[in-house]
Amino acid sequence: MQSIESFDNGANWINAKDLGFPGQSPYLYNIGDSILLLSQRNPLTSIRISRGKGMQFSNPYVVDYDHGAYGAYPSITHVQENNFLISYYVETVESQRAEIRFKYLTIGDQEVEISDVISKIFIEPLRLNK
Repeated sequence: MQSIESFDNGANWINAKDLGFPGQSPYLYNIGDSILLLSQRNPLTSIRISRGKGMQFSNPYVVDYDHGAYGAYPSITHVQENNFLISYYVETVESQRAEIRFKYLTIGDQEVEISDVISKIFIEPLRLNK
């Protein structure tokens, strides 16, 4: 993954920089106070925290250890105080159907706690008539 900066509301971009780790399907959430949450996949759905305006990120906190599923397109929503909800799409190989999974995140000064949320949404495969 790379970062790039704009100082004119996106009209021009400079200083492309390799972040030092791979990633796909990134989603950035600005907590404020120069803190960013980055949710991504590669290969597992995870989050990283930047406490320095996105110039450096923590090691990944794995959100889902399901090695039989391919997670992607994570999104983060603020719930209250230091609590967040992450949702992401998962396609399991054996079931041939997709799920939207939810996890509850608590972001501390030096730690991240990830808890399961009971709810899952199952999406049946779309079948097209030829």
